[in-house]
Parts: sequence; structure tokens; C-alpha cells
Amino acid sequence: MVSEQLVEVDPSGDPVRCRSFTQFGFGKDTVTGRYKLIWLYNEYPAAATRSTFCEVLDLEDKKWRFVDTSTSLLDHHVLNEQRPAFANGSFYWLTGDEGGFPTTQTKLIVFDIHTEVFRVTPTPPCVDVDACGDKIGVCNLDGRLCVSELKGDCKLRVLVDG
Repeated sequence: MVSEQLVEVDPSGDPVRCRSFTQFGFGKDTVTGRYKLIWLYNEYPAAATRSTFCEVLDLEDKKWRFVDTSTSLLDHHVLNEQRPAFANGSFYWLTGDEGGFPTTQTKLIVFDIHTEVFRVTPTPPCVDVDACGDKIGVCNLDGRLCVSELKGDCKLRVLVDG
């Protein structure tokens, strides 16, 4: 049964810094049954220790909290203008360059919604090593992660995790 409830979202804010890539992800922790809103963003100018930040709103607690990204996302920036994919209990984003733009060094940022831990992995073998991030797509396909690459000849290479 789905119930309707309005929750006001008020992320913490610092007017001095600029946030780019501020799209949210929404998912359900299948271990606890709790719904969470995830906010992963790049911040400019970059802080001394990192430029990618994450905040989580557990809809039961109704409080925002920061997730430590200082070691797991060090030197990794979120690719701008993409929506995260939620599959297998994790969110998936692609990496970009320091400005959040597509790069040929693209990797997958994976965030486990239950443990709230990040890891960065290479793109799957179906994606060319030097593929630019704007040619790679991530989505949920029947509850599983789907990663695709649009090739120069307009052919599409797809991997469905499962």
C-alpha cells in the first residue's frame, strides 16, 4: 500500500559556494525498508580536501546528514547533467572531469543505499576504455543495472547486470 505524505526538503546550504549537478536520487533500502533521498553534488570552488559531496535524507528521520566522501571520491567528480540509476540497492553515477564535463577517463560511482558507502569502479567491459562519458548511459532495466555505450557507427553496446 502506498501512502501519500508531503516532506519538505531543506538541504543545508552555504551561499558562498556554488553547487553543480544537484539532481537527487530516491530509493528504498531493502534491508530496513526505509526510503532515502540522496544528493550527490560537485562544489566550486573545490574545498581543500574534496569537491564532491553527498547528503542523505532518511524519510523517517526527516534530517539531512553528510556522508563522508573525502577518501572514496577523492579525485572523482560527478558527470553533470545526468540522473543516477538505482538498481540492486545502489545508486550509480558516471564520473566527469574537474568541471563535471564528459571525459575519456569515465568510471562508475556506486553508492550502497543501506551501508551508505561509496566505491568507484571501472566501466564494464562492454564500454570502450576511452569512451567519453556523454556516450555512456546508466539506467534501471527491470530492477537491474543497465550500462550502454553509443558507438560512432550509431550501434549501441549494452550490458545488463544480473
